[in-house]
Amino acid sequence: MQCSFVAHLALLSQLVESDLTMNTYLWTAALLACFLALGGLGNELPMVDLCRKNITDGNLEEELGKLSTDKNVLDLCDNQLKNIDPDLFKRFDRLEELVFDDNPDLVFPPDGSPFLVVKSLTKLQCVKCGVERIFNRSLQDLPKIERINLTNNRITDIERLAFRETKPIGISDWYISSYLTIIILTQIGALVILVGVWLKMKKYDSDPELDSLAGTVLNPSTIYKPLY
Repeated sequence: MQCSFVAHLALLSQLVESDLTMNTYLWTAALLACFLALGGLGNELPMVDLCRKNITDGNLEEELGKLSTDKNVLDLCDNQLKNIDPDLFKRFDRLEELVFDDNPDLVFPPDGSPFLVVKSLTKLQCVKCGVERIFNRSLQDLPKIERINLTNNRITDIERLAFRETKPIGISDWYISSYLTIIILTQIGALVILVGVWLKMKKYDSDPELDSLAGTVLNPSTIYKPLY
């Protein structure tokens, strides 16, 4: 078992060095394969697979209560989550990644309150969920967040300050998709769709540099690293 574990760690290291870290889905899958080599995922491991457990808003607190607080990654894919209590994950003070893929009715709170309150979270993935609106405060209680994947949601509206950084950091690893993939240029607070078409959203304050990007097809090799 020790040799197998070392071999899987070596493979995972090679995958990360191949820059697959930009793809959070593949990164999660690689980690999952590594831990499965140890004989499955149990409550004593820092990563927990809660996919396809028929978890709903009503029993999510009960399921999370069975876990110790030292978890680094929680995968809640393919359940029946819709409107989760944002404070349920606060006790996991080492939690770095949350995956909610394939919860088709999962949305950000319609009253504009935070979706989650997790001070340690760095990665959030909600692929194929039901997100339609991103409010100013939806993601603001995630102070350490570095990467968000909202591919294949139904996003139609993003409030102006939803992704405002307190300190400009240049191109960030934020990816959102309704039917298109866009990136955020944090230094000017701009949302740019890679095919050169503006997303229907509340317009940012007019900025000559921002306005000049409208209709521009960006060069991926110089602007960003692809999500896929």
